[in-house]
Amino acid sequence: MQKIKIIGGVVILILLLLYCNKKIGKALEETNDEYSIEAAKTIHTLGISQTEIAISSIEAETSSAYGIVIWKDQKIVYIPNINLSEVWNIIAPQPGSMYVGGDFVNNDYSKMYVVSYTFGDLRLVDMKTGGVTIIGKMQLTGDSELGGWTGLTGLSNGLLYASSTNINESYLYTVNLTTGATTPIGEITNAPCIIDIAITEAYQMYGVDICLDSLISINPITASGKVIGPINFNANHAQDMDYDENSKRLYLAAYNNDTGRGEMRLANVDTGMTNLVGVFYNNDEVDCFAFTEKIIYSETFLPMVEKNPFLPIIEKNP
Repeated sequence: MQKIKIIGGVVILILLLLYCNKKIGKALEETNDEYSIEAAKTIHTLGISQTEIAISSIEAETSSAYGIVIWKDQKIVYIPNINLSEVWNIIAPQPGSMYVGGDFVNNDYSKMYVVSYTFGDLRLVDMKTGGVTIIGKMQLTGDSELGGWTGLTGLSNGLLYASSTNINESYLYTVNLTTGATTPIGEITNAPCIIDIAITEAYQMYGVDICLDSLISINPITASGKVIGPINFNANHAQDMDYDENSKRLYLAAYNNDTGRGEMRLANVDTGMTNLVGVFYNNDEVDCFAFTEKIIYSETFLPMVEKNPFLPIIEKNP
């Protein structure tokens, strides 16, 4: 009889663990609306030890990203948990840097390709030390010469794309990683003010137009653009975006002109609508936003990065 009770207790415990895993996993996966994003934050804040049931082994996945703050100061930052965008680590200062687009290429997360708005050249930034290598001049085309560079987005196969605008028309280019030389693909139609671009590994490209305040679908072969829909906030100044291949979601490192703050937003690629995920530390304006490897959260919900060493948190919104 005692054996039966013990076995029965073990079975109940296993079922309980499976149920809790399912509920927490669901809350962390369904982050495409504001309520489930808040749920994921609540789970992280509470921690396992504060739940009613002691759970010995729970794992949930989230993504991490880098960015370069261009206002109010300039620095490379690392965001360990994309759903807690108000918490980041300072990697290295980048004084005087006005980088208006950046991304990783060839799955190399140690160095980021960036474009300088001030000097119009392609650069390579060491994401550990902050060291910068100037590669070469990026040439604008046509009437866009009156404007400037606005974005970069790269792929694991070595392709790098760039965008530019003069507020009347926008252009798409490919970029030579060795020389910085650009090859125009064409004008991005139906999008006069593309402020940044992002591409998926399936070759679907998106852009944000700050004149239309809309999400744009862009053909990377022809540069033809199609308005998806409004992003439901007043975008202005520098913006950035990247597609997270882990979660298959599009995120915006936005600057909201109405609230006067830098914000992390999650975009619906079918409608264009965005949801607020969080506010960047000190309301900072972030560009060169790019995802890296995924993080696995363990039973204690302490970040364990698969490749990048986790750095101490030194900036956090109260």
